[in-house]
Amino acid sequence: MQLCVGNVSKMRQKIAKYLIECMKEYGYLKMPNLEISKALGLTTEEVEEEIRFLQGLEPCGVFARDLRECLLLQIKKKGEDEELYQLVEHYIEEIIHNKIPKICKSTGWSRTKVLALISKVKELDPVPGRGYGTGIQGEFIYPDITVRRVDGRYHAFLNRGRAPIPKINQEYLPLLTQEKAGHDYEYMQEQYRNAKMLLKNIGRREETLRSVACAIVKRQQEFFEKGKMYLSPMKLADIATDVDLHESTVSRALKEKYLECRWGIFELKYFFSNKGARKNGSRYFPANCGEISGAASYTQCPSEEGIPLIIICYK
Repeated sequence: MQLCVGNVSKMRQKIAKYLIECMKEYGYLKMPNLEISKALGLTTEEVEEEIRFLQGLEPCGVFARDLRECLLLQIKKKGEDEELYQLVEHYIEEIIHNKIPKICKSTGWSRTKVLALISKVKELDPVPGRGYGTGIQGEFIYPDITVRRVDGRYHAFLNRGRAPIPKINQEYLPLLTQEKAGHDYEYMQEQYRNAKMLLKNIGRREETLRSVACAIVKRQQEFFEKGKMYLSPMKLADIATDVDLHESTVSRALKEKYLECRWGIFELKYFFSNKGARKNGSRYFPANCGEISGAASYTQCPSEEGIPLIIICYK
């Protein structure tokens, strides 16, 4: 409607309609400018100009490429102070993960000031397309896997940076050598062995997920290149054979794991025909978005309950 009532040329309306089709349900534009330019016969500079025009439409924040740009568009339109703009521009990941001390140290601002600015950030809308598409109400998930094109082929990459990484707590290591006998020594040795075993199992689980994801991507190259209509039939047995693992192991590796590609975010089970893919595609979730409060973790990681005492610290 905004395109029709304004003084917008027919050509710009045509380009806008194409870009609207490329836009995700949550209001973000994930297709690279180069691909858009090839599809429309424009230069990348012309594409960027059209995107900037569309970013001026309501609701503010639509056609952003990621969460940072989405919030910056809203801050700029509201005429907020420069410090709020700098905070979002340079420290969006720290805001998402609630790393207040790191922000304070980098900026020289007081904790009170940083918290006051973050409270303003919380007033912004990270999902500007909410209510305009499928009706998804801002459900956030960080993908475990990202698919990128490298040298003409699509490859799977683990998103390790999203989850806290458990490690051996160095404060406890001296206790392993101070005493050579007794109940405390035996307890610490047991905890140390349990910690090493847990870290080993976590590494094994990551490697299994990586292998399974790579096998899926290798079989679904046409899907990642052309879209959902080109999803190839695939069963758990196919991937189990490819990675030389039992089907049950592959099934466990897929459980509640998500993959991000140019077409959106998909649950890994979506790619298997024997699991009954949905008629209208996968369940979609906003890509590269995190709840601003940072009050919870959005990637699954071991809870502290049941974790050996000497490794309940994270990198």
